Amino acid sequence: MLLVLECFLNDHLAIPGIENLSIKKIIDLTALFLHNNQFYYDNKIYRFTKGGPSSLALTETLSHIYAYQWGQRFLFEQPSLRNEFYGR
Repeated sequence: MLLVLECFLNDHLAIPGIENLSIKKIIDLTALFLHNNQFYYDNKIYRFTKGGPSSLALTETLSHIYAYQWGQRFLFEQPSLRNEFYGR
């Protein structure tokens, strides 16, 4: 996910960052979010081992970026899919 995010930012940002955040900082903060995502339920603390909660805007945005990059890089590069229709 982090590699896909980095490729997406490098491909689609005209400048090397957003306001005071460089692309590296954005990747580092996203990694911190993905690796330390914890929640409290029934008087216990749990941690997501993979992914994150679908109710958070960042998780949804990351999944859209991943699906977009996957579609761009893998679906359209395959010769058998050049004459096919793909939509999301």
